[in-house]
Amino acid sequence: MGALYNNEFLNIKKSITNEDIQKLENKYKFIFPKDIREHYLTFNGGQPDKNIFVDDGYEYVISYFIPIKFGANKRTLETVLGIFRDDEDFPTWLIPFADEPGGDLYCFSIASDDAGAIYYWDHECVDNPEESYSYLVESIKVFIEQMLTDE
Repeated sequence: MGALYNNEFLNIKKSITNEDIQKLENKYKFIFPKDIREHYLTFNGGQPDKNIFVDDGYEYVISYFIPIKFGANKRTLETVLGIFRDDEDFPTWLIPFADEPGGDLYCFSIASDDAGAIYYWDHECVDNPEESYSYLVESIKVFIEQMLTDE
């Protein structure tokens, strides 16, 4: 498979189709940004070989990307969205796509002014939902390509 990024993906799930993505879009009423769609069609889930993202000196660890289908223990993007769309404190303009070891999530924006931008969502900020998320970078490509190896 051609290299989409300068970062290899391991433990990728079975491939998905545009129809699989469209079913999710129709059910949850959003459109995947073009680069996120391309990512999912290339890598359905998986773990980045380089999995540390550094922003302002803080290291963010990425455990694995949530697959659209074929997830372990039925953990798929649809099941995760089912949980978080029912949570009134979780921003509806964020779509979770990757996990952090401590239970936090990496999300992409579907807001018209920054669609595809990557955010970090902290599950412990339930008392102040406006402070639960923070902007990281403008795209999934920049996010993945700036990841470093855990030394």
